[in-house]
Amino acid sequence: MPSKDKTSAAVAGGCSTLIIFAVGVTFIHAWFISTFWGWFVTPLTHTTIGLAHALGLSCIVSVFRTSSTSKSEKSDDEWYVPLLQVVIQYAIIYGTACLAHNYMH
Repeated sequence: MPSKDKTSAAVAGGCSTLIIFAVGVTFIHAWFISTFWGWFVTPLTHTTIGLAHALGLSCIVSVFRTSSTSKSEKSDDEWYVPLLQVVIQYAIIYGTACLAHNYMH
């Protein structure tokens, strides 16, 4: 049986990796939106968007796509997990949107 220190370190390492991966994927997603906007929308409107605007659009889409795990998958002891997931997802989306908004001007 692993010790509590090793288990805590593994959980912390996993969380750190997940956060770094999520941030990377978010910026890649924003780059795709910016690129595709330039390819398909700019010819129609003659207005380009930068990475910050694309990141903001990505945050808007993420708000509508955010969901939590269904209650049937969790035991009664873990009732808080879906709520915590949604709160963390919205906090990450809001923080990313704030950063994007600060770099727009």
